[in-house]
Amino acid sequence: LTDAMKCCGFSETISGGVSVTYAPTSAVIPSCTVAVYEGSYGDAATDCVIKKIHGARGRVTFSFENGQIARVNFEFVGTYNAPADGSFLTVPAIAVDPEPFLNCGLTYDGVSTFRVDSLSIDMQNQISMRPDVTKPTGFFTAALTGRNPVGEMTTEQMDVSTYDAFV
Repeated sequence: LTDAMKCCGFSETISGGVSVTYAPTSAVIPSCTVAVYEGSYGDAATDCVIKKIHGARGRVTFSFENGQIARVNFEFVGTYNAPADGSFLTVPAIAVDPEPFLNCGLTYDGVSTFRVDSLSIDMQNQISMRPDVTKPTGFFTAALTGRNPVGEMTTEQMDVSTYDAFV
């Protein structure tokens, strides 16, 4: 998650080794290599075709639903690499069970008494390819050139005196 978030234009702050905070940044945004392993092809169950892009930067959306585990979706743009034969990765098990979206503090527009059912955030990162005629693909890497975040929150209707959504 850490590398993907950084390649989508977020900084990371770790507090006491137990809390991680991500915040949008315009400072140096690293790129990454993204691979898809497709298979099984060939004789062994581990044989596959590996498809990669490098110099990638991405878009990210967040979805939170009452009682469910939060979802983070990534979409990356980068420079094409020719597919290659290979073997599947061995992925370690995750040692920590994710917490559901419950018992959370949430404040919007100065109001913290919303009864929230769901929340979604789309950072709407704008990605452009950096041209380079010296490269076989004609591109060097992807660049994050802007963002226009939008969100949606599903709540119970409140009294207008508590929060006037019609202003």
